[in-house]
Amino acid sequence: MRRCLPVLLVTAGLFAAFFCSCGTGRLLAVRQEPLIQEAEEQFERGAYQQALLKYTAYLYSPHVSKPNEALALYKMGYCQFFLKNYRDASQTFQRFLADFPNDPRAAEVEELLGKTKEYQRQERQRSRERVEAAVREIVNLKQATEADPQDAEKQFQLGESYWKMGQFDDALKAYEKAIELNPRYLEHPSIRKRLIVSDDASLALRPSPVTPKKDGPIRVRNVETKHVKRADFWGVHPTENVYVVSGEVINVGDRTCTNVQVEVTIFDFYENVMDTRMVRIGTMRPGQRRHFVAELNRFAGDPLDIRRYETQVFYEEQ
Repeated sequence: MRRCLPVLLVTAGLFAAFFCSCGTGRLLAVRQEPLIQEAEEQFERGAYQQALLKYTAYLYSPHVSKPNEALALYKMGYCQFFLKNYRDASQTFQRFLADFPNDPRAAEVEELLGKTKEYQRQERQRSRERVEAAVREIVNLKQATEADPQDAEKQFQLGESYWKMGQFDDALKAYEKAIELNPRYLEHPSIRKRLIVSDDASLALRPSPVTPKKDGPIRVRNVETKHVKRADFWGVHPTENVYVVSGEVINVGDRTCTNVQVEVTIFDFYENVMDTRMVRIGTMRPGQRRHFVAELNRFAGDPLDIRRYETQVFYEEQ
């Protein structure tokens, strides 16, 4: 009888651990459901950015049990679609069809996927047309400035065209030539916004403006940008222009913030949104710093004035 006692104790312990783990799993599943409810409420109000934040938090949570995964994935794609993030929407819809091919919403998702691909095709076409028009404009203006090197207005317009194409060094030279021919161009709004005039009258490009969210405990600081070209190792895919925004996120408050995300948006010369990217940071304790990098390449290689960008932070306070 004494020999059986340890065996009974071990068995009882195993059963207790099993039931505790099951209870914990059920508890975790129950805790997730309010997040879906909040996402659905935001979605019904048309607050798609906030709803996307909630659906994303649910899908990428560490919990194994996600009974509403299909719903969250479906609505996540819808939010991206409404926000015109067509590339992200396309990837989300493809994932939905791969993971839930027999879901009743599969036919609707296939239709939406077709629309997102068509919108992406149209965006690429418009981008190519803008680039081709800008290139033609530069060629014509270069010919005009060669024919009449003393025409300050033509030099200024050449600088504007270079700027639209993202050729900022060439734009600076053309601006300098326009100012040399007519110093009044120093007061032009474009030049005042884009160039720094030193005490010795030399000109330099202004750093890219950044507009982080000022209020709240999560701040974006030490932002750097660069325009790079990237191609795959084998050269199968053509070289594409990539705009990289990197920086630091700091929790300056006294509370822990969860589900911290940084949204980076870039704009073209005409103030149109060229691309936007959401970077997930995670949980941040008071005083904690986290580095982030956003690679934006959804402008079809179109370099039209992608110097202007904005950042916005999303988070939940505990």
